[in-house]
Amino acid sequence: MLSLVFFIFMLISLGFLIYFNYHPQGYKMPIVKTITSLLFISVCICGYKTFDSNPQYFIFVLLALIMSLIGDIFLAFNNTKLNEVSKMFVYGLISFSIAHIFFSLAFATLTPVLIWHVLLFILISIISILFLNLIKGFDFKGAYKLVVTYSIIISFMVTRALSLTPLIHENFLSTVLVIIGACLFFLSDLILCFIYFHKKSPSYMTALNLLCYYVGQGLIALSLAL
Repeated sequence: MLSLVFFIFMLISLGFLIYFNYHPQGYKMPIVKTITSLLFISVCICGYKTFDSNPQYFIFVLLALIMSLIGDIFLAFNNTKLNEVSKMFVYGLISFSIAHIFFSLAFATLTPVLIWHVLLFILISIISILFLNLIKGFDFKGAYKLVVTYSIIISFMVTRALSLTPLIHENFLSTVLVIIGACLFFLSDLILCFIYFHKKSPSYMTALNLLCYYVGQGLIALSLAL
């Protein structure tokens, strides 16, 4: 299937992206980052064209991936200063927030909101905020409120993904890919928080962030093909 081919190309491009991130060569890193993001959008489009999935789900997922691409471009040109975050970082944060809203809307087309979803959302949000406050070494450079707001939005997205678990018996592989993909996206943002705001972020965090993020996005896009 063509969507799987694009997914494999995305993984290959991701390998180059990780390499250029540690071995900067002019504008190669932003270019490869954009190409890698375009590939997970291609996975989504080909998956829908091939199997004619739920049109609402497809539209919302596609919009989410496009907003993620825009966020990727902003972050690729981000240059965070010592005591403050750059405008590019803020624009990227806004773009990804919108992406998470579109993902949440996509998942909402598959299952209604139940009481346990609300409770789970509250729990994940509390854990996310505690993570930001209890781990020593964070310096949010005046962007604490923005980061907390973003953490709440992504907590809602991952909650909506986890709410799809009852659908596993209907379409096991597609549902599992969405859940794993959303959780990897959530994990990638936790890692990104360390990269941007922690005073002692290990160098391997960047590779781990890129791996979790792109594989997560790719799996969500690939769910349309199954």
